[in-house]
Amino acid sequence: MAPRPCSAHRRRRAPNQPASRPSADLSLDLLTDIFTTFETERIPKTAELVKGAREAGEMRVVAGLEAAKRRNDAVRWNGLLYVPL
Repeated sequence: MAPRPCSAHRRRRAPNQPASRPSADLSLDLLTDIFTTFETERIPKTAELVKGAREAGEMRVVAGLEAAKRRNDAVRWNGLLYVPL
């Protein structure tokens, strides 16, 4: 797995927001804009992570000995993370 870029959102500044401006001067409108932008970017990424976690959970939790053997063989020999059973 490739390393993720380090918290790029923390380095971003609000539009027309100089770096030297104290954070106490941020207006509610500006903060709302900043966090709306952040939320818009994060929701699709978070949804993708949740989907992957669900698929991984479905792969791990199987019913019955034969299903468990098929899962184990798929992971052992193919290196697969998700195999529909």
